[in-house]
Amino acid sequence: MLLVCRAADKLAQTVSEIQEVSTKPIMGFALFKTIPLPVVIPDHINALVITSAAAVVALPSTNLPLYCVGEKTAEIARTRGFNVLLTGAGTIDDLSNKIIEKTKICHILHAHGTHYKSGWYTKMRAAGFQVSGVHAYDTQDAEYLSDECLEAFQQGKITGVVLFSKRSAQLFIKLCWQHKISVEDLSFYVMSLDIASALPQDAHITISTQPNMYAIKQILA
Repeated sequence: MLLVCRAADKLAQTVSEIQEVSTKPIMGFALFKTIPLPVVIPDHINALVITSAAAVVALPSTNLPLYCVGEKTAEIARTRGFNVLLTGAGTIDDLSNKIIEKTKICHILHAHGTHYKSGWYTKMRAAGFQVSGVHAYDTQDAEYLSDECLEAFQQGKITGVVLFSKRSAQLFIKLCWQHKISVEDLSFYVMSLDIASALPQDAHITISTQPNMYAIKQILA
């Protein structure tokens, strides 16, 4: 059995997509949920950087161009009527490079959550861009594994775990330690070295070739 760990708002869709390719039974677990916050876009902002679908939900209506970290986030933004001008390959490094290469210097607003990466701000500013941030959503972490997960672990049913962010990996390992669940025999499926770095060094880890759902589905097929 594969345990798919995801944010609550993405879990059902993710489980459904993985079920399309996996021969193993799938169990989903919401590691955290997101809570949108009121967002005000200042008049001097020229474009928005979106690194999570949760930020899209929090945005007010605007005609400003959106630069989205990946295609899934871009899809959600388009369905909500936003003007998606650029889409990255799933990482903020790729997206920020595209912004520098393909757009004019302007003032960008990054709509982010409680936990976010800001190292790319320095690169953007060095290229002449102005970058500001706005807190668009809070994240509430799961405090315990669900009874369903615990029972599956106790019965030895869960053999693999799919994780989609470094925070997810850190939180999952923390919950396993909390419940005294050994992870040494688990296989982990992740989409980047950054996520893998949050797992035990001797863990069985498979990393997808690209940081997106299509590539994750390939390693699970």
